[in-house]
Amino acid sequence: MIDLHIHTSLSPDAKGSIDSNVKVAVQRGFKIIGFTEHWDLDRWELSKGFMIHKSSQEIIRNYNSGGRVEILFGAELAYNKPNEKYVKQFISEVNLDYILGSVHEVDGLNFSEIGEAGQYFERYGEKGFGIYLENLGRFADEGIYDVLAHLDIVKRFSKILGYPFKLEKYKSQIKEIVKTVIKRNRAIEINASGFRQPPAEPYPNLKVVEWFFDEGGKHLTIGSDSHDSNTLGNGCDIVISKLLEMGIVDLTIYRSRQPITFCII
Repeated sequence: MIDLHIHTSLSPDAKGSIDSNVKVAVQRGFKIIGFTEHWDLDRWELSKGFMIHKSSQEIIRNYNSGGRVEILFGAELAYNKPNEKYVKQFISEVNLDYILGSVHEVDGLNFSEIGEAGQYFERYGEKGFGIYLENLGRFADEGIYDVLAHLDIVKRFSKILGYPFKLEKYKSQIKEIVKTVIKRNRAIEINASGFRQPPAEPYPNLKVVEWFFDEGGKHLTIGSDSHDSNTLGNGCDIVISKLLEMGIVDLTIYRSRQPITFCII
């Protein structure tokens, strides 16, 4: 089992230490896990520096699990173009295994939080889906990332707000994003948190994974997006089962920002 999207109390919206998460991973039989604390340049003061990730790096690189589980060091980066110089400085100061690239908000509204999602769809209505995908497309083309995370996260609360996400309607936009990711030899993530949230399906819908491989995609990662040690790994087993049903047997991990693909059967 593998989980490459885990947050701890070092992130501002999560709880549970690195140690408590590792213990849960061992108990649940995970072989590889990756910690990815938030670095959200839209929300945080740039002057805060990189202390969260430096702290995370120090703990993870010195952690000895006795070989029971491999621990990777990542970051979830909400990157934006004006801060490119700052992002490169960040990368030079920490020795990351991989970067999850995320778009959580548009025009200052975070659609992965229920209150701001309500404001987002009140402002844009159904057009909000296309606007999000336009921003994600720019990010996919210009952003600094190894893995494009939770591609259709905009749907997290949309249905309960009266705006169900109709995947096929945005197929052409999503396929262009997928092609961009492939062109850059990057990965997409299957984020299992959607199983425990209103969509009751992963981010993105597994149809997008089909499109990704149809277009020649190679690298696929999975993660629980856990923000509490009790939810570490939740849904990853379901994702793997569904991938096997689809005939997909390869996943990717990253070490020192280099992709390593392996068979899961």
